[in-house]
Amino acid sequence: MEIQQTGGLIGFDELMDSIKKAIEAYYSGEKSNIAVISEPFSGRTSLIYEAAKIRKETTTLHSLSCVLKEEGFLDKLDRSKDIVLLDNCHFLYMRKIGGFEMLERFLDFVASSEKLFITTWNLFSWNYLTRIFRLESIFPAQLSPPKLSADDLKKLMLAQYDSKPIFADESSLAEDNALRHCLQISKKNISFGYLNRSLEIPILKVNCDLLISKLAGKIKTKKEEPEVSLEDRIFERLREASEGNPGVAKSIWEQIVKTTNVKPEDISKPQFKIDLNFDDAFVLYIILSTESITKSELEDVADADIDMDQLLYNFARLGLISMDGELCKIKPEALHSLEGHLKGIRLVW
Repeated sequence: MEIQQTGGLIGFDELMDSIKKAIEAYYSGEKSNIAVISEPFSGRTSLIYEAAKIRKETTTLHSLSCVLKEEGFLDKLDRSKDIVLLDNCHFLYMRKIGGFEMLERFLDFVASSEKLFITTWNLFSWNYLTRIFRLESIFPAQLSPPKLSADDLKKLMLAQYDSKPIFADESSLAEDNALRHCLQISKKNISFGYLNRSLEIPILKVNCDLLISKLAGKIKTKKEEPEVSLEDRIFERLREASEGNPGVAKSIWEQIVKTTNVKPEDISKPQFKIDLNFDDAFVLYIILSTESITKSELEDVADADIDMDQLLYNFARLGLISMDGELCKIKPEALHSLEGHLKGIRLVW
């Protein structure tokens, strides 16, 4: 899931400036290939498409969407213009015997080319590959997309709507309930003997001590804390829940706005119970580091004793992945729980 915006990216100004400066330097005789490195769903594809607009006349954009097996790929790069943008370089290898040949050929090509390469990489693949290949020397400029602020996420989410979603504040409901405790209405039965009838008369009772305490507490809070709008509190909760990752935030947000009213209390960090043996966790790591991979490709790198159909079914049942036919992808809302688990068993770092 990539976040794309008409008229530019939200929150990526500094990163775009760095790419523009690298392109200007290239045409001044100073070449520095770029690697944009990030976790999944962070917006790097949107970034690379935006970067392709900087020098359209001298730029060629290539985007990989699956593990590359095309023999003529390097010929395409050779025929490309001065600036070569290549998205999703983690599709250039497979973690198996013989699975690094395409990547090795690509790196040799980049190292000897006069062209400027601006590339994007999955963070977990990059961290693994840097232990094997000289990636830092071939791509000396290494950039990372920013973690978006609450304000940037607000702009990003609300840009999808012609009119804003309805925001409801549970804290105001709590204040209303507190006020009801301060002001209570009871009924008193009064008899009118000469009319041979009785009437129920409502009587307002004020709990003065409780009312004064509530009002004093509210005044004190307002003096001590600046006023924060309901919307700002909602999007700060979204920032915390998504860790500033735009794709994760979008996935969480889409679930929340299905409700009638959006409340801060509706938004919380997704939690997943993950308890896997090492071989099963390794399969999950491969999905995380490729971001999109088929069941047959997983079977090529996994332990032969694994029942892949059953394992992928369990992953999907736990909400960790989505399946589209044989294609497996990590679910955005599961990203950080999965990352934490794999770091705990030292499969990623």
